[in-house]
Amino acid sequence: MQFKTCRNCSVKKSVTDFYQMGNAAAGARDCICKECVKAYQKQRALLKQDEISAANKSYNQVRNLTHRETLREQTRKWRAEHPRAYKAQTAVGNAIRDRKLQRGVCQLCANPKAQAHHKDYDRPLDVVWLCSRCHLRIHAVFPELGGHYRGRE
Repeated sequence: MQFKTCRNCSVKKSVTDFYQMGNAAAGARDCICKECVKAYQKQRALLKQDEISAANKSYNQVRNLTHRETLREQTRKWRAEHPRAYKAQTAVGNAIRDRKLQRGVCQLCANPKAQAHHKDYDRPLDVVWLCSRCHLRIHAVFPELGGHYRGRE
């Protein structure tokens, strides 16, 4: 077994107690032990908490703006490809809002978080209430129902 002395705490430790250096030759190890690196990172995070949180906030704002644009474009594309489905979904949403239609539970598993499944988009308020999992399964088992539904299980 090989040993190495930490440059920070001056304790002789096994080489496995040191991080491998990513930019060096294979098997090369850092000169500061894992414990000292962790302590330094913790201290740095406490001292520079405001600076780090500002940097993270800035990064997240830029990321959210680009992600928001991607989602908008996907929504526009979906609406253009499925105008009848979009109109039916809008009609259901408006009917729920106006209390003309009440959201039900999943008719297959009784999950209270149910979605409206349209058998016929020309009758937008004639829906079957299904949770997302059952809704996905219905479309997977019966592809002849058509549908644009692409949820995740």
